[in-house]
This record gives sequence, structure tokens and C-alpha cells, in this order.
Amino acid sequence: MNQSLATILQKIFRKTSQNATGDIGHVLNKSISNSCNNIISRSTFMDVVLNENQEMSFKKQASETAFILPIFGELEFKSMGTVENIPVQYLKILPSGIEQLISIGNNFSDSKINFLFICLPLEYSDTQYGMLIEPGIYNQIIEVLNKAQFKLGVGIFDERTSSEIALNSSSGTTLIYVLNGVFEVEDRLLENRDGLILTNKNSIEFEALLPNSVLLAIELK
Repeated sequence: MNQSLATILQKIFRKTSQNATGDIGHVLNKSISNSCNNIISRSTFMDVVLNENQEMSFKKQASETAFILPIFGELEFKSMGTVENIPVQYLKILPSGIEQLISIGNNFSDSKINFLFICLPLEYSDTQYGMLIEPGIYNQIIEVLNKAQFKLGVGIFDERTSSEIALNSSSGTTLIYVLNGVFEVEDRLLENRDGLILTNKNSIEFEALLPNSVLLAIELK
């Protein structure tokens, strides 16, 4: 039986988070900083676990667009005098044009929270500042955002399901990130919370090796 994205991610987080503290995205961050691609080298991708009653701060430059995606647990978002709670699966978009100091907190006293923080040196002037992500349909990448400079999609896949991501430009760069499960992507094995950067591709072929595997794809055009 197909499960929702929230159910899948909450199950895997409960299994893996007990020994996690602070930022768990340092390995992927290192691979991004070592990339020769100029956009990627100036980007930030963090998979963050916050302990109970913990808070982290980030600074977004005016030339950057940032995305915050809670994976497990509602988080508290503070910036420019405003405070709001962001629920699981809600993609919060912080557009370019404004320099912001951002604070993200975990108000739970008995549970960790997990979220993605992505910051790209790209322009985003759309008035859509957030959306709920729920693929709904299994076994394909569902397009969440498709803008002039980037495209973002996510998909849930059954075991031994093969698929392909069609890219807009063969000269672009694509970040693949496994939110749950195991995938073989372009003959590379990626396990839970592994990331891969691919360049100069017309398409990306992959296969899910476990049931309820979840893949995030960000194409920088």
C-alpha cells in the first residue's frame, strides 16, 4: 500500500536520529564546495538535525534564494521580526533581493527535528513563497518548481523501479539527494542521505533498490 511522503520520512527519521546531533550534512557540503562548477561552489546544502530546544542561525545574502524543508517535526522560523511555524513537507522559499538573518528553532522538549536548508546564488522574484510537497503519484519525479534558473522535483519509488529524469539543458548541473532508501544513479550506489552532483547530462537514469525510496532532484540550468 502506498504511503505518504510524511509517513515514510518520519519512520526513517525515528530509526536513525537517536544518535544524531547538530548538522549532519557536512559530507555533502564538502562535495559541493569542492565542485568546479561556479554556481555549486557558491551554494549551501545542509541536512540538519536539531536537538530538543536547540536553535541554529543562517545568513542569506541578497543575491541568494534559500529553501527550507522540514522532514520531521514542525520548526520555528524567525527572520526580520516575524515568527512562524513551518510544518513537515512545507517548502519555505526565501526569495533573492533581501539580505536575511534566519533563525530556525526546535521548540520540542522531547524530540529532535530534521530539515533541509538549501541556499543557491540564483534570482527568484516569484510571489509564491511556499508550498506543500506531496508527490501523490508513485514511481516518477514530480515537478515542484520549474523556474528560469532551476528546477526542483521529488519522487517516491517502489522497489526495483527504474526511471529517468529529463533535464532542460545538457550544460547544467543537477544535485541528486536520497531522502530515504537506496538508489542506483548513473551506475553509482546512493544510500539514505547520500548526495551526488552530475554535470553535462541530457538525462539521468536511476533505479530504486528498496520500497518507499524517496529522491530529491535539483537542476541548475
